[in-house]
Amino acid sequence: MTIDLTDRYNVPRYQREGTDWGVSRATEPVQALVLHHSAGWYGPKLTASASQDAEVAQIDSLAADHRNRFGIGPGYYYVAFPSGRLYAVGKYGTHRAHTKGRNPASGNWWNRESLAICAMGNYETDVVPEGLMAALREGIAEVRGYTSATIPIYAHGEVPGNPSVSQCPGVNLKTWLAWFLAGEASQPAPPAVDEARRQVYRAIDALDVATVAIAGARGDLEVAAAELGRE
Repeated sequence: MTIDLTDRYNVPRYQREGTDWGVSRATEPVQALVLHHSAGWYGPKLTASASQDAEVAQIDSLAADHRNRFGIGPGYYYVAFPSGRLYAVGKYGTHRAHTKGRNPASGNWWNRESLAICAMGNYETDVVPEGLMAALREGIAEVRGYTSATIPIYAHGEVPGNPSVSQCPGVNLKTWLAWFLAGEASQPAPPAVDEARRQVYRAIDALDVATVAIAGARGDLEVAAAELGRE
């Protein structure tokens, strides 16, 4: 069952003053659901055994960050965790801050006529946990229940009219979404893909470290050469 925290975040602390965050669903109906990931954690990495208090603490940090950056926090309507818990965090009758650009079909801003679910974690590198899959299925079912059973569902980086160049919600979550839409949502993202990407990132990190070390050594040699030139 979805845990409703919408009243917790529907307060001035998490909404910039001077902006009307309300939206009429009668005149601006929901046209799509967008799937995001947080691309990291707002605190320690949480697993399936995390407590509800630990998860809410991270949503609080996410909300404060989004309020400072975008004017309203959280920028999403739902947040899902590996524990299987799903939190409703944005009022249905508000527009939020999750997807840039306009819907090409209507010309309206996506932030006004789409809803968004955020999976906490980095699913460019991490395999999608079973609990998170369950929470996402619950969120999708809930949104379909009060909008339309055929509402389009997009990965953030693939929303039509979105000018952002983004891999969100990560290759593994995008793979899960494709399987979900094909009726195969019980399958996790392939570990081989995940591990291959991890090896690439490790190699990049190692190269960055080596580059810094080489630059430092070169600087030391140049200083030494300059000192010798003065003798």
